[in-house]
Amino acid sequence: MSFTELTEAFFTKSAGWEAVKNARSLLAGGKVISSNWTPPLLKGVVAEGTSSYRAGLVIKGPVDIDNLCTCRASREGGVICAHSVAIGLHHVLSNKPAPRGRCRGCRCPPGL
Repeated sequence: MSFTELTEAFFTKSAGWEAVKNARSLLAGGKVISSNWTPPLLKGVVAEGTSSYRAGLVIKGPVDIDNLCTCRASREGGVICAHSVAIGLHHVLSNKPAPRGRCRGCRCPPGL
């Protein structure tokens, strides 16, 4: 059975707060080019400086995770890097339903 639920809390627990903080910065800066989640494979592309990283994770379980990024932190430190986390957060945010507000020009209550 594979792990299928991606959340910000999952990334914080598995990668740590510093990776999530840096991933949020990449995401806010528009550096995540693409993301795709087909369990157990999360993959995408992140641009940083003059480089772009094809990054992602193979998530077999909550603690059984392989990082696919080729960045230095991932290769040398063996950590789950901000690039792969940014791809995950991009996917999570792009699949959230849009907030429902008031219709334009009408007086119906929010959410209708």
